[in-house]
Amino acid sequence: MKFSQITGIRAGRRPEVNDSLSGVVLVQSKLGRGHAFIRFKQELVKRVGKYLPQGCGPENPAYLKAIQAGKRWRIFAMYIGRTRGVLLAEFTGKPQWLQERKE
Repeated sequence: MKFSQITGIRAGRRPEVNDSLSGVVLVQSKLGRGHAFIRFKQELVKRVGKYLPQGCGPENPAYLKAIQAGKRWRIFAMYIGRTRGVLLAEFTGKPQWLQERKE
């Protein structure tokens, strides 16, 4: 999946309210742990759900996790309350929609 090609995902002042996919992204960078707010269209929920084993819906809510590895950023889809995730995308450099807020 290439998130850069999905229209409608952008940084937000407030997180998107959705019962299937969280509008808060967990961010792990060189500087520590934080979070970012995103806004998105329903298309993103459907595409993320295709990559998760049990889909993405109100009964299996998910969130995105961004991890910095050197100059690369890896984006994972994770189920809320579970530790395993699915790698969705890798970026060289920080995605524009990922504006980190420190905890």
